[in-house]
Formats: sequence, C-alpha cells, structure tokens
Amino acid sequence: LKKNNKLPKILFVGSGGTLEMIVRDNLPCILTSIDIDPKRSPDHVMSVCNMSFEDNQFDAVLMFEVLEHVKDPFSAAKEILRVLKLNGILLLSTPFVFGIHDAPNDYWRFTKYGLMNIFKKFNDIEIIERGGFFHTLSTILVRLIICKNPFHKLLGCFFCVISLIILPLLSIIDFLMPRDITLGYYVKAKK
Repeated sequence: LKKNNKLPKILFVGSGGTLEMIVRDNLPCILTSIDIDPKRSPDHVMSVCNMSFEDNQFDAVLMFEVLEHVKDPFSAAKEILRVLKLNGILLLSTPFVFGIHDAPNDYWRFTKYGLMNIFKKFNDIEIIERGGFFHTLSTILVRLIICKNPFHKLLGCFFCVISLIILPLLSIIDFLMPRDITLGYYVKAKK
C-alpha cells in the first residue's frame, strides 16, 4: 500500500473491535474508522451505504464481519468503489454458515456467487473460503458457549474441549472435503 513513501490512507468500516486495534497498532497508515453506532467510537458516524467522503480518497478499505449487517450491500459496494483511489484495494470478510449475531441487525449471508455479483464492478476479485465443513460445524457447536441457557453453555464447553482434541484430524479431513460448506469468505478486490 505504500506509495512514494507516503503512509497509505485506509478506511476501516465497523469500528471498535479487536481487528481495528490490531490495524492501528501494527500497520503504519492513516486510519479512518466509520460506524453507524456512536458507542463504538468511530472517527465518523456514518453508513458505508452513504459516505460523506470525497471520491478517490482511500488506498484501501477494510471491512471485516460487517457486510452481513449492512441493509443494502449493493449501495455499500458502490460507495466503497467511489471512495477508493484507482488501484485501491478492498479487503473484507463475511460469514456464510454462522448463527445470528448482533441481533436484530444481522441481515444477510452471502454465497461466493452473491459476493461476486455485489462486487462485480471491481477488478481482480479473489474470494477464498474460510474453513471447511468440520471447521464450520465445530465453530457452530463451540459458539453454544455464549448462549444464556446453562445447558447450552455446558454443551458449548464440552464441544470446545472435544474440538481442541480432534482439531488437527478435522483440519486434515477438511482439506479433503468439498468447499461448498464454509464458515465464511475472505474477499480481496481492486478498483
């Protein structure tokens, strides 16, 4: 991202999480965060579907585990394309097989074909599956630990221990399984 020894300008969509902190602490850049929730302490309170930035402002847009919470993903893609500089990069992740989270603001799950359609005006689109069948299944079972029901919490703890014990074997089996059941996707695209 470095060009002419200048710090890259990066837009971080969905502020306040661990990933933003990792980027701020480890990547030399000028980072600007946005979120619709002021409680998450973004630099700007705004929607990715309607940003007030000028055209061609950012070298990169980072959007991790946010697209499923956006009411209009097509408008978001259009706005991201608008604010990216020529050859700017979009990096995002989004779940596919995953439980509802951050309710009631969890609207979508995308296939890789849906993601290709949403970001079709971008160039060099790469979509990578995030985990295979058994990784997906074990993640769903382990996430029972966050349920309010004590029995579900106990089941989540049990599956957590079981997953840790057999995870190496599951990883090998996942390598051999079809990739149409996945926890989610990573997307890299260029303007």
